[in-house]
Amino acid sequence: MIETLQGCRIIFIFLIFMSHFTWTDTEEFCFGGDCGVSFFFMLSGFVLCHAHGKEVTENRFNQKRFLFRQLSKIYPLHIATLLATILIGVKAGILPDIGNLALNITLLQSWIPKPETHFAFNGVSWFLSDIMFFYLIFPLLVRCITKATILNLSYGIAAVAAAYACIQVIIPEQQVNSLLYVSPILRIIDFAIGIILYRLYVSDFTRTVIRKMKSYGKFRSGIIGCAVIIMMIGIYAVYQITPQRWRCTSLFWLPMPIFIYVMAVSNETGGLIADILKSKTVLWLSRLTMEIFMIHKIVIDIVKNILMKIGIDVGYTLTCLICVAITIGAAYMTERYFVRYTSLYLKRKYLSYEQNN
Repeated sequence: MIETLQGCRIIFIFLIFMSHFTWTDTEEFCFGGDCGVSFFFMLSGFVLCHAHGKEVTENRFNQKRFLFRQLSKIYPLHIATLLATILIGVKAGILPDIGNLALNITLLQSWIPKPETHFAFNGVSWFLSDIMFFYLIFPLLVRCITKATILNLSYGIAAVAAAYACIQVIIPEQQVNSLLYVSPILRIIDFAIGIILYRLYVSDFTRTVIRKMKSYGKFRSGIIGCAVIIMMIGIYAVYQITPQRWRCTSLFWLPMPIFIYVMAVSNETGGLIADILKSKTVLWLSRLTMEIFMIHKIVIDIVKNILMKIGIDVGYTLTCLICVAITIGAAYMTERYFVRYTSLYLKRKYLSYEQNN
């Protein structure tokens, strides 16, 4: 595990949280969602390569086992949150659409370019729909990217960038969110960037970078870590003046890989930012990111609804802090008493199946 990257997870999950914490007369924090999702898609490609890339290139990769293990981590939680949103909807007099329900259960909702479908029920679950597609084609992408020469890879990147730019221009405004932000066919680019980035990370170039940064000392290495954070703040400023079709995804294709790369390198070189990200508290919180991601929107909606019904207005800041505290507490309980046991149970069942077949 690259601890600095693990530590970054809680930062970006908080950005996603804030993008969903809307308030009267307060502008929606769209940057948090766009930036956070880009980070997690790229990080997924990077981390999966770190864990399984060598198995793929050496033809030792068991895709069936890999897919089952990934599903055992996320699917029980997905179904639990799906049921929770259905119950909340029924209590409010809203019956579930059978078609949307079927797509949600099978994690195919992000393939339908309609907000009422891909954002149905627990709206954040479209992310899982995308990520399962990425898992399916992970070995193919790894083989293509790792075997390609630098020249061919450069040509491929240029061709994809040009094609994507054309798509950005011609897509109708009302379809920008559904196609550019949600569609797995286009978001696979972010995942592939993570795989390309990992190829750079394990290269001789990175070993040279780490050696030089270590020679600078932890203080100077820490300055570089601070510099990429300032860079991301600058991207936030650029985001504010960029049209949605250009900012929801492609705006992050250059700065986010730089951020991830520097943070990965800082795991070896140290520095102030690395020390913070590797602290016990940050790493503990980061282990709960999937649970936080899957339940935070439900918690926000419930807390705001309760406060509205009882007629209490505690203000933006206190309401936000209440939602954060409840989300973290609920995420811990969910991971400790639900996800951990369901995942272990499913893994044991699969192991038994493998032994008997």
